[in-house]
Amino acid sequence: MNELTIELVNKNGKIDHDASLAVFETEYASYIAQHETEVATLSAAVDSILDAHPGKSIAMPVLASMALNSINVQPENFSALEELTLQYMRDNSKGEDSLFVITKGKGGGLKRRV
Repeated sequence: MNELTIELVNKNGKIDHDASLAVFETEYASYIAQHETEVATLSAAVDSILDAHPGKSIAMPVLASMALNSINVQPENFSALEELTLQYMRDNSKGEDSLFVITKGKGGGLKRRV
């Protein structure tokens, strides 16, 4: 779960509802933009690894690690971005017309749907 911390705006000892709401909306929009940028970057990194290994299934933790290494992720944010990458893979593997297919067992992993 993600958290967004906002400080309420006080005016004359009372909370200014409109100003506090404006602060929230600005921070929320900034968070959404940052999240979308992260997902787009991670998507491109996953695509790059799959392009380098056409038709092959790659274990999801391995694929996530390879994708994150390809974009030079630093140790301090590796875990958070790894979970975001794995969630991106799971989210795009649902349904008959999904982008990816996940297979279990020996030789399993994630690959592009053909």
